[in-house]
Amino acid sequence: MAVFTITGDTPPEIGGAATDDRYVLDAFNVEPNQELTITDTLGTNVIQLTGGLEIASSSVSSNAMQLTLSNGAVITILGADTFDFQTGGNGVNGTGGTTETFDDFVTNTLGLAAVPAEGDAPETGGAVTVDGGGGTGGGAGQTFTLTADAESVNGTSGDDTIDGSLANSLEGDTITDAGGTDTLNATLSADLTDATTVVGIENVNLDIDAIGTTVNVDADNIVG
Repeated sequence: MAVFTITGDTPPEIGGAATDDRYVLDAFNVEPNQELTITDTLGTNVIQLTGGLEIASSSVSSNAMQLTLSNGAVITILGADTFDFQTGGNGVNGTGGTTETFDDFVTNTLGLAAVPAEGDAPETGGAVTVDGGGGTGGGAGQTFTLTADAESVNGTSGDDTIDGSLANSLEGDTITDAGGTDTLNATLSADLTDATTVVGIENVNLDIDAIGTTVNVDADNIVG
């Protein structure tokens, strides 16, 4: 596998070799305000982001990605859906860290809810810092608002908030989170039954809005 460590001397457009390639983004080597476009649809290719790399913001479409780093550098990846993404690990030999597909990198590492469908507007993400062992913690996360209907909510790896302030909107829902430190706020005016499943939410706040009435909470399927 050919290795391209991005430095200030790297041409503004790079990629396209017929080999399997690894492109290394390291905080000590990417120059402030550097602008770079990577495109490589030949072979099996990896974008590696080493520990300590600070992403100030991201913009993601169905098949492309733009990362703005904390030093002002802007990295554009065309055909991003054909790459694997490695966070952390050794930038020299490529060992260690965590390797994900494009979709998983967008949701687990950048903290977006999903990759936009083809033709949809790009989604934007906030600041995240790459861990040496892989991942980032997923950033600020998303806010999900529950309705009166039974529904499934799949959270991000960021710090999500689930708003169940509509009375009894939590009943019958399935809420599953992928990481981060998450908060569920729900209002109850009737019993919460075992038809409700909550997994991976660290902070569950239940407001009982039922004066003079006993509200029972079946917590069998509520797992932090």
